[in-house]
Amino acid sequence: MPVGGVVAKPTFSIGDDGQAFWETLFLMEKAGDGASPETNDWIYTAIMPDGSLMGRTLGENSDGMAFCAACHMGGGMDTDDLLFMAPEYRVQD
Repeated sequence: MPVGGVVAKPTFSIGDDGQAFWETLFLMEKAGDGASPETNDWIYTAIMPDGSLMGRTLGENSDGMAFCAACHMGGGMDTDDLLFMAPEYRVQD
């Protein structure tokens, strides 16, 4: 991923009435070399459905974002810490 690239993953839940509603918006931004060595130079941000900030790497509640980095870094550097659904679960044309 080039420096400045952003990946956004919106989440949602389905209520008892069958209607979808927004949950947390997760963002990953590729930072420059050495900007955040502890996270392989990714900045993780989580935004709550009401627009409030849950946390951001190197910012507010940075410690709370450590779980994001730990999970992504467990995927290995061959994917630059990006995680992908197994092919059998991806949308097929």
